[in-house]
Amino acid sequence: MAFRPDGTILAVGTAMTALQTPTGVDYGPELVLAHYDTAGRRDQAFGSGGTATILAGTYSTGASIALRPDGKIVVGGDAWNGGPPPDALLARFNADGSLDNTFAGGGYFTTHLDDPSSYDHFYSVALQNDGSIVAGAFTSLSGPMLLRYHEDGAPDASFGSGGRVALPFFNGVILQADGKIVVTGSVNNNLGAARYLASAPQVSSFTASPASAPAGADVTLAAGVLPGNPGPLGAVTRWPSTPTATTTACSTRRWTRCWATPATTPAPASGS
Repeated sequence: MAFRPDGTILAVGTAMTALQTPTGVDYGPELVLAHYDTAGRRDQAFGSGGTATILAGTYSTGASIALRPDGKIVVGGDAWNGGPPPDALLARFNADGSLDNTFAGGGYFTTHLDDPSSYDHFYSVALQNDGSIVAGAFTSLSGPMLLRYHEDGAPDASFGSGGRVALPFFNGVILQADGKIVVTGSVNNNLGAARYLASAPQVSSFTASPASAPAGADVTLAAGVLPGNPGPLGAVTRWPSTPTATTTACSTRRWTRCWATPATTPAPASGS
């Protein structure tokens, strides 16, 4: 869901729609984008009777939305054509609900993020100041990842490795005012968050995960994520980024080792 400057509401989701197939009428999910006024009434001037849809293949679903300063709307989800598992889908609508044909040559595209046998899905989208799209995705083969696309929908190969960055977890992505990319999610039934640089997505600050962070990275641990983590739930502490003799136990950046050896682990400094 997103709010326009005038307070009206944009919402994306999935609706069951009657589809004509070779064997008759069937029902399948279809990506639906809706616009509501400030009183919650559907805006009949938007799209067709207040909604805009995409049926890319046999079905499509909508999961995420981002609003550009010019009023155009970016939507992420997935689409399936009846063959291999679903592909990730990225679309852009004009402010009136019509597809923006200047994006990806027709308003939307679907893409394999991994092997064609993988289920691929865009879970969250965010917009950088230059119009680039940062998309959080999941594939059933490679797991969660970040990708970036140019304003016209073309992949940005300069981002990460070949246009993508593998993630330790994923559920949502937001951008800070300085352009840094914050990713949230869960791992082993614990909450986690990671922050990446806007231009070169090396870890800027890394939160509780069983994986290892690069040597010298700032490590941010949300209180309550791991046993023994001090402070009230929701507080944030930061470990020094420069390894010293007193941070030997954390030098591998494996969180369970850090917290399992409190006698050799320094007290965390306040910070975010």
